[in-house]
Amino acid sequence: MQAYAPRYGGRTLTDSRFLSKMDFGYDRRTEGRDKTLDKLGELFGRWLRHAERLFHMLVGLIFLVLTVAGASVSFAEWQYYQRSPSVGLVRFGLLAGFTGLLFIFCLYSFLKARSVR
Repeated sequence: MQAYAPRYGGRTLTDSRFLSKMDFGYDRRTEGRDKTLDKLGELFGRWLRHAERLFHMLVGLIFLVLTVAGASVSFAEWQYYQRSPSVGLVRFGLLAGFTGLLFIFCLYSFLKARSVR
């Protein structure tokens, strides 16, 4: 024997299709505005994602320019070391290490720009 469940139009009160159509104080006049706000929210979210992606690309480009400048200075320091080896490799090592760090930051920024979701 089935438990007593009042029927409304062939459906029970616990039927999910019936519950979704019941009005629990929801104003149906705002339904169109909610869809418009949803679309505006999606558009704004897309713009923010593109802006974030552009920001990461610009930062990566700046790091790339600094890396090229650092490589140029490192190369000049290497040539200076070859002319006078008594100077030592400390300055060249520091410049080359800093240039490598800038290159890593450049790669990280470009990878971060690709992974923005």
